[in-house]
Amino acid sequence: NTGTHFSDVSDELGLTDKNTARGVSLADFDNDGDLDVVISRMTLPALVYRNESQNSNSWVGLAFEGNGTSCNRDAAGTQVTVESVKDGK
Repeated sequence: NTGTHFSDVSDELGLTDKNTARGVSLADFDNDGDLDVVISRMTLPALVYRNESQNSNSWVGLAFEGNGTSCNRDAAGTQVTVESVKDGK
């Protein structure tokens, strides 16, 4: 994103696959704090692109679990408040 349009940088990044695809999923598949990409294709196996960028960004992972045995075991509706503290302030 250049601010006014998107630039095609696929060749620079080695993303040269030109097959027909039907879906894409973005998630942190390798649990390292950055987004990875999976592309499902029509007649070929899915492509997985792992984001191996080296940055010093911070991230937090949360896992929720309900406390009931028969209701809300997935902690649906859970609310979380996160506050960032910088330099001890």
